[in-house]
This record gives sequence, structure tokens and C-alpha cells, in this order.
Amino acid sequence: LENQGQDEGAPGPRPADGTVYYAYVRDPDGNKICAYCEGLT
Repeated sequence: LENQGQDEGAPGPRPADGTVYYAYVRDPDGNKICAYCEGLT
């Protein structure tokens, strides 16, 4: 955020998502780069 970043919502649990964990960042052109993990035990 110090370098012109933007907050797109507070981090936290999303109860409807179950065992899927995900995150994303935006590149300088505004595209989302996503990562996820499903079925973590």
C-alpha cells in the first residue's frame, strides 16, 4: 500500500469456501495472478 497498492478487501476466512485456500495479486497492467490450494488436510 505504501507503493500505490490498493486494498481490495480485508483478509479473513470465507466460511462458504470449505477447504479451498486462495490468494491473488495484480500485475502492473491490472491482471490478476491467482494461486490456490484445494483439499488441505
